[in-house]
Amino acid sequence: LPRPINPRESLYPDESQDGQSNSKLKKGSFSFLFASERTGFCHLYLYTFIPGNEQATLIRAVSAGKWVVESITGVDMENNIVYVTGTFNSPLEKHLYALPLINPRAGYPNLETKEEFSGGMGVRRGFQNVIHTLSGAASISRAAAKFQLKDDDTFG
Repeated sequence: LPRPINPRESLYPDESQDGQSNSKLKKGSFSFLFASERTGFCHLYLYTFIPGNEQATLIRAVSAGKWVVESITGVDMENNIVYVTGTFNSPLEKHLYALPLINPRAGYPNLETKEEFSGGMGVRRGFQNVIHTLSGAASISRAAAKFQLKDDDTFG
C-alpha cells in the first residue's frame, strides 16, 4: 500500500483526518493486504509492520463471510476503498465489489457490476474507469465494456 496504516485508524476513524492518523508510525513501517483461507473462504486481511516488532499487526479483516475474494483489482486509499473480484452474490458468478479498506463503518460490500453478468475486470490507475469483460447466460459471445466512474466512485 502507498502508506503505512496506523492501527488506530481502524479503531478510531474519527481521530484521523483525510485518511491520515494523528499518531505517527516509525520510519520503515508499511502496510499490506494478505489473502488467507483461514476461515475456509479466501478473504483479505489488513496488516501493518512496524520496525522493532517481531510480527506485523493485524489491523482488521477487510472481507468476511461465506464467499470468496478472487483477486484485488485496485486500492484507492484516498477514498478508503479496495476493489476486489469475488463471489458474494453467487458462487457461480464473479463480480467487482468495493470494500472499505480502513474504516469498517463505511459499508460492505458494494456491488460494482451488473448482477446478470459475470466476467473479468480491471481498474485503471487513478480509478477513472474500469474495463469489464462481460458474459451472461443469455449470450454465448463475450463483449468488452468500458465504464466511466461517477462522482460517487461507482459505475454501471
